[in-house]
Amino acid sequence: MRVRIEHHEKPTGLLRSGRQVEVVADVRFSEAERLIIQHRGLEDFVVMERRPDSRLAATIPADELDDWESAFHLRIGDLMKDAPDRFTLDTPSDAKAYQARLVEALKTLKTFLADNADLGAPTVLDL
Repeated sequence: MRVRIEHHEKPTGLLRSGRQVEVVADVRFSEAERLIIQHRGLEDFVVMERRPDSRLAATIPADELDDWESAFHLRIGDLMKDAPDRFTLDTPSDAKAYQARLVEALKTLKTFLADNADLGAPTVLDL
């Protein structure tokens, strides 16, 4: 798995006077990893839970926000698309914290895929 992460300033607001930070993650799976994902049907596995930025959250009715949250979670299938994943955050500090969480989640994903490559070995125990 090869990962490239970049941060970009993104103008927001009616007059584009506000600024947010877009974190762009381009994940390229090896052919073996792609086969594991497809063979095991792991596309819907949640890599990282995430919430919408404050600007987007403000557009969702408060009583519906909990219902919408899972739509923002990062799934393996999102990373398998031919386009990078883009996620917008409010500040550069939020973006850096998000990147740290993302890197840890991708390390966990790497281990998860390796563990799903094959079945466990038989075990015999005398208890």
